[in-house]
Formats: sequence, structure tokens, C-alpha cells
Amino acid sequence: MNRVQRGFAQNIVRAYRTASLNSVLALTWLLPLDLRIHEAALLYEVKKGHTQQVLGDLELERPIRYAQTLHPAHLEGQQFDCKADGDEGTQRAVVDVNIYTDGSKIEGKVGAALSVWNSAAEILCRKLKLGNFCTVYQAELLALHEATLYVVRSARFRSFGTHSDSRSALETVANGESLHPLAVKARENIRKGSEQGKEIGLC
Repeated sequence: MNRVQRGFAQNIVRAYRTASLNSVLALTWLLPLDLRIHEAALLYEVKKGHTQQVLGDLELERPIRYAQTLHPAHLEGQQFDCKADGDEGTQRAVVDVNIYTDGSKIEGKVGAALSVWNSAAEILCRKLKLGNFCTVYQAELLALHEATLYVVRSARFRSFGTHSDSRSALETVANGESLHPLAVKARENIRKGSEQGKEIGLC
């Protein structure tokens, strides 16, 4: 393994063949393969619940236990409207507030944002930072979770439209069988909003 990684690292930094493995790894900021294997194995064990070891201060994403999810009787089968390309002229339902969410990963940095609009005026803008090891999918789900949380906490408005450009994130939230922690929390927020008499639409 050292021989293989040394060749790649030497080519990356264009070092001489006599350069040592440790020096080229330090220049390329690469983790030795044996440590990478141990890291991947430990991460797998933690995600599956086979170990109680803590990976530094990293917060790991674990599926919610089925017993902790909403009872099927309380799941109304939340649906979402999918707007395809070329549907710019389609009329949207008139709501009090439109919430636009997005997640992105640029230059290794991951973030999410939501923008809340009442008619033609922006009334709130939030930016959320995630760990660099997170994915765009997680950022999209976090933005949807924060949007549904805003709905629950809002006392001024009664109807909301939540818009996302991630169909996979919308499908995860709408799927009552998904055990993703952010999706479960978003569905719980939608249920609470409905109990408050609020109308919540996903698009």
C-alpha cells in the first residue's frame, strides 16, 4: 500500500523518485492508506451501532429508530408538487409566505440557506454552515427542516409554500418510511403546523 500511495503522491507534487513517503504525504495533505482504512472501518461501525467509540468532536448522522417515528395513523402521506423545466408560466397557489431553500458545496465548504418572502418583500434570510465532510443532500434536507421549523414558530401567517430545487430531498421528506433524522423532524414539524391550522405545501 505504501508503494502504491507513494507513487501517486510523488506524481501529485512532482517530486523526485527518491522522495520519502512521509514527505510527499505531508506536501499533498494525504492521509496514509492504513489510517484511512481504520477511519473508514470505525466510521462504519459507529454508524451501524457496533461501537461506542467517539470520533473526536464529529457529530454523526444516524437513522432514527422506527419506534421513535410517528405512528402510521398520523402520517397523512405528505405530497409535493414537482415543477418541471418549461413550467415557468404555471400559476402557483396563493399563500401568505413563500420559503425558498437551497444547499450547496463550493470549494469544499458546505452550507444551506432559506429565504422567506411575504408577497414581494423578503422578511427573513438565514444561512447555515455544515461540516466540510457533509454532502449537498444533507444541506438540502437541513434547509427544508429549518423551513418547516419556521412554519411551526410563525404566529403571523397561516399558509406557507416551501420551495426546493432538490427532488431527492423532497421525496425523502414526503416518504413516511424514510428514517433520515432531518426528514423525520421535518415531517414532525409539518404535523405540528397542521395541528395549528396552518397550510403547508412542498414544491
